[in-house]
Amino acid sequence: MPPLHRWIIPTTVILTAIIFQYLHSIGFDLFSYQRAAVISGEIWRLITAHFIHLGWSHLVLNMVVFVAFWWLFDTTFKPLNWLILILSCSVGISLGFVLLDNDLLRYVGFSGVLHGLFIAAALQLLLDHSRYNVPPFRWEALLIVIGIFAKIGYEQFMGPVPMTQKASGGDVIVSSHLFGTIMGCGSVALFQLMRKSADN
Repeated sequence: MPPLHRWIIPTTVILTAIIFQYLHSIGFDLFSYQRAAVISGEIWRLITAHFIHLGWSHLVLNMVVFVAFWWLFDTTFKPLNWLILILSCSVGISLGFVLLDNDLLRYVGFSGVLHGLFIAAALQLLLDHSRYNVPPFRWEALLIVIGIFAKIGYEQFMGPVPMTQKASGGDVIVSSHLFGTIMGCGSVALFQLMRKSADN
C-alpha cells in the first residue's frame, strides 16, 4: 500500500469530485464542459468538467477505478508529474472537444482522464524496463496498453463498450477516451524528453 503522503493527490481528486456532486445543479451549471461557455471565455471548465459526474453511481465508478489504479501505479511518476498528467489530460480532452467535436455541447466525467493515466503509467513502466532494464517485466502494463488501444479502436467503430453506458448512468462520450489516451501518450513522450535532457 502506498504511504499516506502518496495519497494526497487521489484524496484531493476524490474530495473535489464529492464537493462538486454535493453542489448538484449549481456545480453542473458552473463547472461542467459547455461548449458555448468555454468559447465565450469560461476556460476553467476545461479542467473542472472532469471532476463533475452525472450522479453518485457515475462518481463512485470512476473513483473506485482511480483508487485501484493509484494502488497499483502510484510510484510510476513523481507527484509533480502526476499533477501535470491529470491537468494535461483534462485540458487536452476539453480542447479536443472544442476543436474536433463540434456537436458535443456538454460533458462531465473522469473516465477520459483515467484512460490517459492508465496508458501513461503502463507505457512508462515498459519504457523504463526497456531503457534501464528495471526488473521485473510488468506484464500487466503490456496488457493495459493492448487493452486500451483495443478498447479505443472498438469504441471508434462500434460505439461504447456494452454495459458502460448503463453503469455510468448516461451517454458515454467515447471521444473523451480517445483524447485522454492521446494526451497520456503525449505526456509520456514529454517526460522522456525531459529525462533525456536531464541525463545529458
